[in-house]
Amino acid sequence: MRRNILLLALPALSACITGSQPAHERDQRLVREIAQQQRWTGEAVAGRPAAEELDAVRAGDADAVSDARKRFRRLLMAVDRTVWIREAEVRALRDAQGDALAEDEAVAGFDRAGRQRTDAFAAADDLAKALADSKSKRAISLDDLRRALLTAQKAQESEQRLSKELSRASRSADAPLALQRLTPATASRNKAFVDAVVRYLTNHPDEQYGLDSWGSPLANERSQIRAALADAEANRPPPNPAVRNEEVPTIGSAGDDLERSEPPPSAPQQLSVVGDAKKLIDKRGTPKAILTREGGLFALRYDEERPCGIDRCESTVDYVFDSSGKLVRDEIVSQKK
Repeated sequence: MRRNILLLALPALSACITGSQPAHERDQRLVREIAQQQRWTGEAVAGRPAAEELDAVRAGDADAVSDARKRFRRLLMAVDRTVWIREAEVRALRDAQGDALAEDEAVAGFDRAGRQRTDAFAAADDLAKALADSKSKRAISLDDLRRALLTAQKAQESEQRLSKELSRASRSADAPLALQRLTPATASRNKAFVDAVVRYLTNHPDEQYGLDSWGSPLANERSQIRAALADAEANRPPPNPAVRNEEVPTIGSAGDDLERSEPPPSAPQQLSVVGDAKKLIDKRGTPKAILTREGGLFALRYDEERPCGIDRCESTVDYVFDSSGKLVRDEIVSQKK
């Protein structure tokens, strides 16, 4: 009899020692994988660039552009990770049914992934705009931006599935009550990267034809982009009025009369103003005349004060440059006391 009582008491004693068990055994591999994905996502979001770094990207700094491209890719990957994490936390929450601590961890992880995704989208969008505005020719491509839009769309579709799943669970008597603690993201359409595409195509109008190859999944975004481009074109300020003839520097030979107001009978020669010549124009403004010389030289004519004897006189000076814009010499054409 004592022996039978002892045998009956053993299961109860075992339960006291181990405590109450959850209704389902948790998948520890899933828990570890979620933790790792959250850590990598957090590292990517923490690398959000500062305002001065974005300015360097817009200015076309090669190192800043290279670093921005790497961060942009990591942030898009972080968005993909948050999609997986939120879906995985729903499975983890079902496995944790009856384990209050595990349920709390799953709900916290679900919410954390949502916040991380919002931060990743904001940082990636800032980088996309800066890269689209960059003076560097290949800072970003239209295809890079297309993939970013697809990443945003994938995240939205995931939230729509989660919303339907959680809605069904709330009406099911068999679903864990803890699922009611999860809140999917709002159904509003994500606007990330649309403005960046508009900026890119405004700066690279010859690539607008690339929108034609975008498939139906991005039809709505394509319509938004084209509408924004049309608005930008309609609101573009009119070009500056043409400069009047008397304001245009004359182009002629060195022997031309300084007071001549009529343009030379021959067509003006097209000159490329670079190097020292450009620096002089930037410093002194529009010259009085641009004169061609033999041997491919040209001169920029300015009025200025120059020494004449023991005094200073109003002088007309030709600054002579070679075809590469390098200063060769300066010549005093005339002086008036």
